[in-house]
Amino acid sequence: MESFKAIVVGAGPIGTALALALSRIDESQSILLLDAAKSLPTYHPEKPDARIFALNKGARSLLDELAVWAEIQTHRCLPYTRMHVWDAQGTGSIEFDCADVGAVSLGHIVEANLVQEMLHKAVANQPNIRLVNPEKVSELDLGEDQTVLQLESGEKVQAELVCAADGANSSLRKVAGVEVEEEDTGQQAIVANVWHELPNESCAWQIFMPTGPLAFLPMDDFEGRHLSSIVWSLDQEEAERLKQSSDQEFETILTRAIEERFGKVSLMSERFSFPLVQRHAYTYVKDSFVLVGDAAHSIHPLAGLGANIGFQDIAALTQELARATDRSISWGNLQILKRYQRARKLDNELVLKSMKGFKELFGQTNPAIAAIRNLGLKGTDATSTIKRRFVQQATMSR
Repeated sequence: MESFKAIVVGAGPIGTALALALSRIDESQSILLLDAAKSLPTYHPEKPDARIFALNKGARSLLDELAVWAEIQTHRCLPYTRMHVWDAQGTGSIEFDCADVGAVSLGHIVEANLVQEMLHKAVANQPNIRLVNPEKVSELDLGEDQTVLQLESGEKVQAELVCAADGANSSLRKVAGVEVEEEDTGQQAIVANVWHELPNESCAWQIFMPTGPLAFLPMDDFEGRHLSSIVWSLDQEEAERLKQSSDQEFETILTRAIEERFGKVSLMSERFSFPLVQRHAYTYVKDSFVLVGDAAHSIHPLAGLGANIGFQDIAALTQELARATDRSISWGNLQILKRYQRARKLDNELVLKSMKGFKELFGQTNPAIAAIRNLGLKGTDATSTIKRRFVQQATMSR
């Protein structure tokens, strides 16, 4: 049976970044990276990806440490400097500016497949990482010193630490018997890239409607035209109706929903959708086993925090494992892994509850609640100290 220092299951951006970060702790140790997909996403310069990340300072710092951020910046990678949020049912709004915290940007809008391809290139150049796909795990035997994986190919492998980074519907989490608290929001998110007549001004725009938030996230102009990525959260029935509508009908409804702030809006890509289900694992760790990223927590996309908190997980976990290495302690030691859980679980729980609270607050149609909500937005916008704290938290600028 072949042995590894760690096995990471899931070669998406979070899993690949994790494998790369683990490989740097001790380059004499081997890391195995597994993925179930036959082919992994690649970046297409001629076709912007509809799945994007709004990366904050913490995420960029990690990618810089992994020696991929400089390369990412040579492609489509737009810094955004402002965020404008308003209530469709009133006049309340709030604007966040990077100048509030003395930063040059609030974050960068980057296509997901660009991040993934740059990470995979770095993995290919890291001699102590082996990437294997397609491969699935059929059985898991957790142990205090080693965890054994039975692969569908028939092979068995073992490692001091097995990391589940295979997404919100993590199959490895299920095989390990980790239960999750799950809440179906009753909504779907529609995602697409859109052209529009007026510039997005390097600003992230978000309008809250009773049916859910609509975000316009700025992307680099493409083929001489203004381009943004939309994430539109809608109640199931309305989402299904819009998914089945013609392109022309969808564009008309979308232009009206964003209050014609960008002039006429038209589809640049096809429409994609996914159900909005919020999940949080009851535990992130077991003996020689850990959950990272969406496998541990999946949140509403309204704040664009999913990838960022996944990268924060990686930073926290690798910090603890580096300490363990210095003290000659196994990476699978449960007490070491619990330190990671303490560092991340409560913070992630607060984010999950905050996103749920925002959704419920802005979903209220009661006029009295709407009036209070609008006063709150106006009051926050007028209070520089509160705004600065929001920006610091979102950008990790403290």
